Amino acid sequence: APWEAGQYSNVAADATRGVAYVGSWDDQGVAVIDTRDLAHPVLTDHLSTHIADGSRPSDSADLDLVGRYLAVSHQDLTFADPAIGFEGISIYDTASDPYHPTLLRRIEVPGGVHTVQLDPEVEHGRPYAYANSEGNLKVTIVNILTGETLGQYGSSEGIGCVPAPSYC
Repeated sequence: APWEAGQYSNVAADATRGVAYVGSWDDQGVAVIDTRDLAHPVLTDHLSTHIADGSRPSDSADLDLVGRYLAVSHQDLTFADPAIGFEGISIYDTASDPYHPTLLRRIEVPGGVHTVQLDPEVEHGRPYAYANSEGNLKVTIVNILTGETLGQYGSSEGIGCVPAPSYC
């Protein structure tokens, strides 16, 4: 285990380069693991989710890896209203050293990001990430190279069980 008592969430792995990125539901960040020797994986780096000032944590519940880009979702873990922890996406470049990714930028998304997906063509003219927020119940589309928010979509039908049955 990368750390004791971790609440692991999602894994993004690249078998060709022998690396895995493990997110956490808590504030322990993202573990970067060298998996070239499967019998002896090695923790090579830790991507912190104590983004704002160290005392205002966020989670790293979801990860997506496409080509050289690693996207990490963040939700505020202070549960304050308004949020004081970072809410949004961190974008890393893994090309030069996948075992020590380089932070390219953080993109704020009000309401936090529960799940994030990089466009399958992110390296071929479509530098977009699609972020799902439980806080604002919208999908936000951002340009990972500029940090610009390109659009948001919120369903007029709501999210979840509509109308809510007794078991929902």
